[in-house]
Amino acid sequence: MKWQQTLCLAITRLVDKGISSRINLKWKLLQQRGDTCDYCGETGATDMHEWLIKRSAVPKGAKQLRIFDERNCALLHHECHMLEGQTKDMKDKLAQVFIKRYGVEQLQSFVASLELRDGTHAHYLKSIALELTNEGYPWQLLA
Repeated sequence: MKWQQTLCLAITRLVDKGISSRINLKWKLLQQRGDTCDYCGETGATDMHEWLIKRSAVPKGAKQLRIFDERNCALLHHECHMLEGQTKDMKDKLAQVFIKRYGVEQLQSFVASLELRDGTHAHYLKSIALELTNEGYPWQLLA
């Protein structure tokens, strides 16, 4: 019975740490970025969305908390989040916003820090950056 109590306590601490990490990041982003929705550009964003790397893509445990990073978290209206949150259109739009905000290298550095086995996220970022360059966005700002 003692091991079960210890396990429950460890899980509770991890969950509490994850929740507080997420809440602290959301507060920080609202202070830095304001309440502008990263998807539609209007004010009134209330939700935080992990747009590039989802929790399910990272093994459970302490590593999963690493996704709560400003390079991975968008501020969205609740309606935008619920209607578009898991769509390709949302991901493509946010990729452009975040590449312009942080540059491809910073986003790829974030992805690499997670030590994922799947390299598709890094390739996706490069393809969006190439599209932006082809559309005339200055490539120097994408680096």
